[in-house]
Amino acid sequence: GNTFALVVADATTPASLATLADRILASFREPLEYGTQGLVVGVSLGLALAPGDADGAEELLDKASQALRKAKADGGSRCVFYNKELHNRFARRILLENGLRRAIQERRMTLHYQPLVNPETNRVQAVEALLRWPTGKGTFVPPADFLPVAEETGLMIPLGEWVFQEACAQAARWASGPVGPLPVSVNLSGTELRHGQPLRTIREALASSGLSPELLVVEICENALLEEREAAESLFRELRALGVKVFIDDFGTGYSSLAYLRDFSLDGLKVDKSFVTRLPQDSRDLALVSAILEMARALGLETVVEGIETPEQRQAVQGVGYTCIQGFLYSRPQAPLQLEALLKAKNF
Repeated sequence: GNTFALVVADATTPASLATLADRILASFREPLEYGTQGLVVGVSLGLALAPGDADGAEELLDKASQALRKAKADGGSRCVFYNKELHNRFARRILLENGLRRAIQERRMTLHYQPLVNPETNRVQAVEALLRWPTGKGTFVPPADFLPVAEETGLMIPLGEWVFQEACAQAARWASGPVGPLPVSVNLSGTELRHGQPLRTIREALASSGLSPELLVVEICENALLEEREAAESLFRELRALGVKVFIDDFGTGYSSLAYLRDFSLDGLKVDKSFVTRLPQDSRDLALVSAILEMARALGLETVVEGIETPEQRQAVQGVGYTCIQGFLYSRPQAPLQLEALLKAKNF
């Protein structure tokens, strides 16, 4: 594979080991000759010392592996020493991963739904399905804690398949009941795009639920498009041919925003909430939001402004051309029954 263990018998202090690590890193900075080309190979190092960090070979290798994971997570091309804090973080991560596996197997994951509201009519235009992990104590594991673990371990593939199945089934129940047709947005992760079979997953979810494709919106983060451009372009064409809408999520946080708008087969975009947080105080953010929405309108795209939490933020973006607003000002994500009560009360 691409992982190697180096045993250094005469490195008795962190300083001597760090000196060797620096030499290894430096040796990889020069391109390697391969035929007529020069190839640059990145390298990350995780370092551990015995007897300070471990008493035996197996434990020492385990501690070095923990440090290596940290080096890779920090961007690679660096060395990281094992320490107690790193061990505690690794232990918490293992507990989280094992708990997530059990929650998936025992079907304890749930979906909550956050409304997308037309501020002119105060009507809910659609909802976004958001994954939640109940603890059983009336609280939830924060998505920011478990979603990265799901991405890194491959658990996002079965999770994503379940999310599409459940969201489509719920939207179909609403469409045939008192709520009526209500489009539902589902996020597609970069991991699902790279390693899953999203087109098959979506087709099966639509077929098994009987949901009309026009009531499903697939959202994908802009950064995922950067990494999997060809796969995304092909998937978007197929989805739109089915009648499913496609949105870019977190728009404005990637590197090729204008090219995406020009080249991809899209229905809309969601302006990232980072542009909204400092409104109305920051006039530059307002100018950026206005420019993004103006471009989208000129291209015939629908638009959603995310992260609206205060009346002042809503007032700041009024009149700049968005289709919907999403944020805590209108509603936090709700369980299906709570959302139905909210829709019935029309209390926005």
